[in-house]
Amino acid sequence: MAKILDPDVEHYLPEPETEIEKLKNELCQAYIAWVRTRGCKFVAQYHNIYHRLRQAGWDGAIDVDMQLPDELMPQEYLDRFKQE
Repeated sequence: MAKILDPDVEHYLPEPETEIEKLKNELCQAYIAWVRTRGCKFVAQYHNIYHRLRQAGWDGAIDVDMQLPDELMPQEYLDRFKQE
């Protein structure tokens, strides 16, 4: 599946109004940093932010534009949203 969000282009993220919006913006930034560097520290950040989102009560799916490859996604997310 093709990615729609181009990580090499500066994107405007509106100022978050809720903690969940703030965390979703952080997730996006961690994804973009991973795309640019392929650094494992950004995978760890991504997982941490995802789990903080879940703890904050968020139960949604991650936009396809912000998903790491399946082998790097949090297992809990794959169990909930990915079906073969």
